Amino acid sequence: MAWKDLIHPKMGNPVKVAYGSTVGIVTCTGDKRIYIDGVYVHAGYGASTSAQLYFVPNGGTTDSPDYRIVDESIADRGSYTFQVYASPLVLENTGDALFVGTGDFESTGAGATCTFMLSGYRES
Repeated sequence: MAWKDLIHPKMGNPVKVAYGSTVGIVTCTGDKRIYIDGVYVHAGYGASTSAQLYFVPNGGTTDSPDYRIVDESIADRGSYTFQVYASPLVLENTGDALFVGTGDFESTGAGATCTFMLSGYRES
């Protein structure tokens, strides 16, 4: 694969996820690799919630704790940035997907809606 075979459009529109929900944000199709180098999450200052990322292989359960790679509290800062510096996350087989969700803040059982934005690139 050469650099000329990659396209760098936006990976998708911002996705708003309700508290306690999990949503697919990008899925590999046609065995065309997708390289994810960052996810930005915003809930607003003082929001009591956690941002969750799931790296789900083809056929996996979307919100299984086995596939959760990030569960980060974003209270008291309003946003969170997950960046991959050395090598991007790669979805390479048809059906591999990145899911995002929001969850309980610490032990309160309360939460807020989050907006997720993805950066990266895909094979053309």
